[in-house]
Amino acid sequence: LLGNSATLLVIAKNRRLWGSTNMLIACLAVFDLSMSVLNGLPFAAPSLAIGKWPFSYAACQYMGYSGIAIAVGSMQTISCIAVNRFYRVVRPTKFKRAFSVRSTAVYIVTLWVFALIAPLPYILEDEKFKFQPGKILCFPSSESGLQKGLHFIVLVLIPVICYCYLRVYLKVPQHMVAVTTSIGAEEIAITKTLVAIVLGYLCCWVPILAIDLVDFFIGRLVMPRWVYLLYGYLAMLSSVTSPVIYALLIPTFRREYLKLI
Repeated sequence: LLGNSATLLVIAKNRRLWGSTNMLIACLAVFDLSMSVLNGLPFAAPSLAIGKWPFSYAACQYMGYSGIAIAVGSMQTISCIAVNRFYRVVRPTKFKRAFSVRSTAVYIVTLWVFALIAPLPYILEDEKFKFQPGKILCFPSSESGLQKGLHFIVLVLIPVICYCYLRVYLKVPQHMVAVTTSIGAEEIAITKTLVAIVLGYLCCWVPILAIDLVDFFIGRLVMPRWVYLLYGYLAMLSSVTSPVIYALLIPTFRREYLKLI
């Protein structure tokens, strides 16, 4: 909560940070902050403490809808950041055109719209989110079309992310040994930091996806309770890793964070 708020404040206060990459970082921070403020703290935390759903049916529908929207938005933003780094390092001559401030703003609005409407078909089919005590989340049923759609989205985005960063990884050594390059040392450092963030997200979301796929193919929850508790913890943990990585790996953010203390 504090880390993502600080990230947004740092970017807002420093006009020199208002580039396309930091716009996407800010977008990711908003999604992460939303996961904590709108979903985790008011609903998941009390449910975990009590061991059951203590809120209304409408609150469960809200938690399910908002949680899916935020998760989809976060994965889309991570993918967009990967494409941003691909253009910055691998296709630098096309970077300013592909990721101008205006075009990046359009990308952000588009992914927000898609994230907000992603769970809508599930509701329109008169399906309901149900509280799953193991996962401490309100979630669609394992056999639902929404589950299939979410798995499809994630299974498409992960290869895109991996491809972009693989190309970046292969390209960076060429820039490191070059005498002159359009990619500065700071840009390479930022790219490495964003790779670390992606790895952090994947460490959280790949196990979540694996658990969902097992439940989907079997048609019911079959794993021990601790596995589903881990599921819920990983979903929430994914929203707090980014600020820690910024502070550790990006000197600009580290200095600005310290100024806020």
